[in-house]
Amino acid sequence: ELLLLFSNSINIYLPNSFTPDDDGLNDYFYGRFTGLMSARFYIYNRWGDEVFFSDELNFVWDAKFEGIPVQDGTYTWYLIYEIEKGIYEDLSGHVNVIR
Repeated sequence: ELLLLFSNSINIYLPNSFTPDDDGLNDYFYGRFTGLMSARFYIYNRWGDEVFFSDELNFVWDAKFEGIPVQDGTYTWYLIYEIEKGIYEDLSGHVNVIR
């Protein structure tokens, strides 16, 4: 899991894996954020195709692309976030889809 703590009250938490197998446990990928003004969140498959996008801080990904479950594997995420009016930073990482 990725947990970043910043001195100016910005917190970003994103897990590194989830299990979208409909058992009611850990079925969705989502982050927890405090101190961000806005964010854009992208997820890409191993070929670089965008499989998910959200401009909401409360995004939730169900491991589907156009309603079809994606393959198990590692996906790259990219987060662009606003910390102050007009000041943006970015992070990237990986999430594992495990069924």
